[in-house]
Amino acid sequence: MKNNKNNILKQFLLIGVVLLICLPVFASPIEELNLTDQQVASIKIIIRQANEKVMQEGSELQSARPRQIRGIMDEIQTIRNKALSEIRGQLDPNQQAVFDQWSAQRQSENERKKEMLKSLDLTRQQKIQIAKISESSEEAAWRIVGDNSITKSELRQQLTQLRANTMRTIRQQLTPEQQVNFDTWQQQAK
Repeated sequence: MKNNKNNILKQFLLIGVVLLICLPVFASPIEELNLTDQQVASIKIIIRQANEKVMQEGSELQSARPRQIRGIMDEIQTIRNKALSEIRGQLDPNQQAVFDQWSAQRQSENERKKEMLKSLDLTRQQKIQIAKISESSEEAAWRIVGDNSITKSELRQQLTQLRANTMRTIRQQLTPEQQVNFDTWQQQAK
């Protein structure tokens, strides 16, 4: 049973942190895609609807049993993947090519980040704390992206600030030795 809980926590942590570290993912393709006002409006609706569903699922995490956590996290990831697919559907073929290139790059970066997380040798408590930080930040990122009242420049600025705050908060959960490895990895990622 303990091993199962650890596996669930590891998977939860990896999903959350990989998503979290990629917070600027929304800003980068949006700027490069040269979206029309109509596309922006449609995409924001998709994101808002996904946010609502994620919030419903996320509220169940608080009272979930360890066996249920994985299912809830899978459902949240399914919602987010569906939203990304719907967003892709709003794009013309040229924009889709840029979006696909970005998606492939993001997938590669995610693999590197998973390896970095494994190398930190986190304790169970660190995994729990980082998973909470990650999910909270991911929800905040989706809310920012779904905010119709901000400009593209404000979007990028808010996501960049959110990422910096999140990375700082995660770093605070690490031991001095882990912080050195984390800092090295962050410098290499720039």
